[in-house]
Amino acid sequence: MMLGMRVTVRTYDPQWPRDFERIKLDLEAALRGVNLLRIEHVGSTSVPGLAAKPILDIDVVVPAEAVPLVIASLTAIGYQDEGELGIPGRHALRSPADGLPRHVYVCVDGCLALANHLAVRDVLRGDPELRAEYGNAKLALGDRELEDINEYLAGKSAVLAKILKRAGLSDTERSEIARMNPPTMD
Repeated sequence: MMLGMRVTVRTYDPQWPRDFERIKLDLEAALRGVNLLRIEHVGSTSVPGLAAKPILDIDVVVPAEAVPLVIASLTAIGYQDEGELGIPGRHALRSPADGLPRHVYVCVDGCLALANHLAVRDVLRGDPELRAEYGNAKLALGDRELEDINEYLAGKSAVLAKILKRAGLSDTERSEIARMNPPTMD
């Protein structure tokens, strides 16, 4: 195994929700006139008290027919469309280099990727034990030299599987999420 990367994991920063609100305002301004349902702060930075990589995850939720217009509107302000990346109903957009690290996803309302993001966020916000377990796993991984990002993902997969089960996602949904997000959560 060739080691060579570290994943930066930090204790919770109360600035993260403020950064989200600032980005949300910019996104809403760019999407005026588009059938925008909502913008969700997801991922670990959206969970008060949870250690996280200092990169915000943001889901722009729209009906399927609005996806092309939303992507065009966001690329017009500097985002780069990376496509679905193997995850149906979720388009990844690389953010402009403006000093606020983030992953922005255009999600079709009701898609499994959105359900996954919301389930993880909501369970961790409401379950202090799982939040601590997940945070400790992330901090431990952040202290190690890793081969690649997949080793980081694998190190969190067991607790993520517990979170998704606690959220009430079906066996089929959890299997599909594991398939879309290697390494597997088995």
